Amino acid sequence: MDGELYNAAIDGLSDHNLIGNADNIRSSGQNNTILHIAAISGKLRRLEEDDYLLRFLYEQNNEGNTPFHIASKLGHLETVRILVEMARKTDVEQNKRLLIMQNNEKDTVLHEAVSHNHLEVVKLLIERTPIWLP
Repeated sequence: MDGELYNAAIDGLSDHNLIGNADNIRSSGQNNTILHIAAISGKLRRLEEDDYLLRFLYEQNNEGNTPFHIASKLGHLETVRILVEMARKTDVEQNKRLLIMQNNEKDTVLHEAVSHNHLEVVKLLIERTPIWLP
């Protein structure tokens, strides 16, 4: 991944012109996509064309983490909120799959939020994602 695209991801993917160049580009080392990097920074912004980013929701890095796992683990509440809204654009089964996906440690996004004491993220996940309820 080139530096310009990496910096755009850190800044929350607000540079619309660079996002179009993000096909199949991964960072070296952890194998993160631009959405993983935006989740790490906690600066993900809602974009008009965030449908383009939907395909990155399900991508896992070398640790099996999706961008959702990362944002939940780090407690980036607004980023989690945006990812939840993005996930709602997918069909119900895909949405469920995203929420129950496990990383290499067998943790889901909810496990990550709970185990790192991010109570506001836990609350958001439970309120906004009814699959957790029986």
